[in-house]
Amino acid sequence: MKKLNRLVLGATLIVTLAGCGAKDSQKTTESSESSAKVSIVLKEENKEFDSKEVSVKEDAVLYDVLKDNYNIEDTKGFITSIDGHKQDEKANKYWLYTINGKQAEKGVQETNVSDGDNVVFDLSKLD
Repeated sequence: MKKLNRLVLGATLIVTLAGCGAKDSQKTTESSESSAKVSIVLKEENKEFDSKEVSVKEDAVLYDVLKDNYNIEDTKGFITSIDGHKQDEKANKYWLYTINGKQAEKGVQETNVSDGDNVVFDLSKLD
């Protein structure tokens, strides 16, 4: 009987320790995923109406970052509205954006952001 109790106690201890080890390795994996802080500024005709710093996964797609933090509308990947501020084709007003002061060369669905990036969206009239 003592052998059976020791065997059961030993098996329980092994299962318990194995479970703790699995949780520890899961925490290590989660913490090894790098996160980034990205600043997003929204403007209309060069007047700021919103800004925030958001935490994202390193190399997150800008479209997903916008979608997670703002109410956006798009047509075929082109942003047409952010939080109710809509582009106006008749007035020739469109959403353009810069990253770290440089005009974007790709659409938001093809652009990744990194830690420290400063993204500015401006709804402006094109000349």
